[in-house]
Amino acid sequence: MQQNQSGFRWPPARPAGETDAAEPPPAMAMQPATGAPRWGPLGEPLAIPQPLTWAQRWRRCLREVEVYWLAMEGGDFALRATEAGWQPESAASFCPRCGTTSQGHETLDPLLSPDPADTGCTLCREQAIPWARFVRLGAYDGLLRRAILETKFSRWKALGHTLGLELGKRVAGVMAGAGLDPARAIIIPAPMTRWRFLMRGVHHTRAIAGGVSKASGVRVCELLARRHRPSQTWFSRPGRSANVAGAMYSRRGLPAETETVILVDDVKTTGATLSEACRALRKAIKGHSRPVTLIAATVAVSRAFRGPRGTETP
Repeated sequence: MQQNQSGFRWPPARPAGETDAAEPPPAMAMQPATGAPRWGPLGEPLAIPQPLTWAQRWRRCLREVEVYWLAMEGGDFALRATEAGWQPESAASFCPRCGTTSQGHETLDPLLSPDPADTGCTLCREQAIPWARFVRLGAYDGLLRRAILETKFSRWKALGHTLGLELGKRVAGVMAGAGLDPARAIIIPAPMTRWRFLMRGVHHTRAIAGGVSKASGVRVCELLARRHRPSQTWFSRPGRSANVAGAMYSRRGLPAETETVILVDDVKTTGATLSEACRALRKAIKGHSRPVTLIAATVAVSRAFRGPRGTETP
């Protein structure tokens, strides 16, 4: 029994030999479904992203929980750095003496140069610097700036530890190049007052120092303490030095075997905080039985300091 072909049909039948332009050629259509390339409307191959591993899926889920449920501003730093294409800057991009961004001229490492007077950049060569070597990850902007602010004000110790791991790799490289023994070195985080710790709920420099210690193999010794003063944010360059002057003091002397001291902070803006910490350590270093090499290490350095009235200084 034949079926009536004159009634309404959808989709309509195509004449013999006519094909749809959006349909891939027969050779393409015969590709196996598993692992086969995908084709666009004009028959062009489409890029297929690689499937995520279970570890990457788990990290992505944790990041969604942190951002949307726990009100975190970002997420896992390594994942964010990969997505943003961020990497620690090269050692040649900043002055190894003062830490400022290099202006295109060559600078010598103070730990490797026979004459320390010839080291540094044009901005610091005529200045007295209280430390022998400076180490940093990058400039205080972009992803690095956001991560530091999240560490300080979001009570995110794990993020500070991750930043410390990156900084510790650079510190370990500097020590290896200069022949400094990690077993005879200590890490001293920039101190925080108890009042500010209660206000913020996190000791961010301690978290960063923990990461530096794990990456470099140098132990942490909290030798410095700090008297409470107003925040440095509200002061100009001269005011910052006056505000922090005399605020830090050493609670005890250096361990007997110490030959290298690594002073760790989050950001160098004018250098007032690091200079005051070096002043507080000077008495302990002066009475020490061994010569001590002092290294200052910060996650970032501010490109320019903007004072309360909007003036910028390098």
